[in-house]
Amino acid sequence: FFLVGMLVRGHPHMWILPAVSWGCAAAHAAVHAVSVHALAPMYKALSAERQAWWCADVLHLVYSAAVSVASLLYLVKQPRALLLHAQPVNDHYASLLVASATGFFAFHLWLCVRYRLFRNTSQAIVQYTTLLLCYGSAVFKGVAVPFLAT
Repeated sequence: FFLVGMLVRGHPHMWILPAVSWGCAAAHAAVHAVSVHALAPMYKALSAERQAWWCADVLHLVYSAAVSVASLLYLVKQPRALLLHAQPVNDHYASLLVASATGFFAFHLWLCVRYRLFRNTSQAIVQYTTLLLCYGSAVFKGVAVPFLAT
């Protein structure tokens, strides 16, 4: 919590990372609660790992659709975001998109650790940790943020 506090204090958009992570965790719990009642026989037959993946997949579909629309709107607003040599400078909308993606990666990392989804392979842990570090440092430093937002 101390490190998160230092990050949040150091940049105006870093508060989005834990907010998105906590929001996704709450949405994950809500999807689980709805699935227990709406899909009772099929959902209850799944193992705890499979239930966690089911809820994460539903949440991932919703999040991906929302962020895709936001990224398309950003591209309409800033078509130069796809050009590496002529990036827009100090674009707050791009920082918000990348910060929310970073928070989502942190949520997935927490999910993998919480439900021990890495028993067979540690590839997911390595992938989400790498994405979390790369995107988090990009938001914090402001490097290639418009390109990552698209």
